[in-house]
Amino acid sequence: ASLRPGLSHDELVKIESKYDLRLTKEIRELYEWHDGLSVDSGTSFFGIHQFPPLEHLAQSRQAMAQGLSDATGLQRGVYWLLCGHRKNWIELFPDGAGDGYFVDPTRNPNQGAVFYNFNETGDYQFYPTLSSLMMAISACYEAGIYDDSNDAASISAIEKEQTIHQEFSASKSP
Repeated sequence: ASLRPGLSHDELVKIESKYDLRLTKEIRELYEWHDGLSVDSGTSFFGIHQFPPLEHLAQSRQAMAQGLSDATGLQRGVYWLLCGHRKNWIELFPDGAGDGYFVDPTRNPNQGAVFYNFNETGDYQFYPTLSSLMMAISACYEAGIYDDSNDAASISAIEKEQTIHQEFSASKSP
């Protein structure tokens, strides 16, 4: 994977201000470590999940907000009905299909501010901290689940991944 260099404190503050983001301490630490993967790298961070640069995520959020402001009243109403609950979510590790690992900085960490969401079934997997999620990802790598030589999409790999993630998560409900 082609990890980008981390962001400085000043760069994080600039992105937060420019895009009206509210980053948690753990998100700041993640992006100080590395600013995601190069967008054009064509690689995933783990499994099918990407790790986009912070400014790329912020630009996507801004484009969505702009699209909503340009939409008709009916279109905005449908958006708020179906997706309004995602307004504050920050995509940490999206899968490119709208599912992935998110942080909601407005949510109390005790309620599970770090979580996985699978839209098709409405499933959530909550983590006590971003560190817990990162430990689950690391354990999956150590178990060989994300090894390129394995079929990460096989039923047995998915079941093994889910079992490992359950060990590090807090709950499956809000």
